[in-house]
Amino acid sequence: MFIYTSTNKVYGDAPNYFSYQVKDKRYEPNDPKLYDGFNEGLRIDGVLHTPFGVSKASADLYVQEYARLFGLRAGVFRMGCITGGAAMAVEQHNWEPFFMKKALSDEPLTIYGYGGYQVRDVIHARDLAALFFEFFRNPRPGEAYNIGGSRANSISLLEAIDLIEEITGRRIRYSHGPAREGDHIWYISDISKAKGHFPAWNLTYSHS
Repeated sequence: MFIYTSTNKVYGDAPNYFSYQVKDKRYEPNDPKLYDGFNEGLRIDGVLHTPFGVSKASADLYVQEYARLFGLRAGVFRMGCITGGAAMAVEQHNWEPFFMKKALSDEPLTIYGYGGYQVRDVIHARDLAALFFEFFRNPRPGEAYNIGGSRANSISLLEAIDLIEEITGRRIRYSHGPAREGDHIWYISDISKAKGHFPAWNLTYSHS
């Protein structure tokens, strides 16, 4: 049994080729078909990946090929933002606890690009582990799944700041910096394939 923890960065900046508009404090897609997020059909070719995305995409494809060609009981999970009690509050990897750390320490925060309206979906590590267990119980070799918090647990950076300020009673001092190369304007994971293949699994944690 082999579970590969891939990433939505295998799609590079393909999500940025769609059009969005600001609604309240977040971007939303102009195409209603994207309401529930991106499914596994999103293209990976002809887009900007960054070296990190390329490294993940190459291993992602290797796992799929080995599963199909050699019968390896392996699956690919293209994950978005993951959080939980053990998440490290560091800027490059765990923005949710990092924002909380900035609020509690009264240190200034930099938001990179898009005015803070960019949207992510957040999944708790326990829900992710529960899905891995369902795959372990009933493997679907060679399948790839987009997995995140879905529309129900999507949040913009500005909305996250409001939520953290409400929880802590503290203000977050922030400024704006340039967008990071290849960063997504809007990304929500369409998790319908995973839920269809593993009906015993569902999200149990909410970001609020």
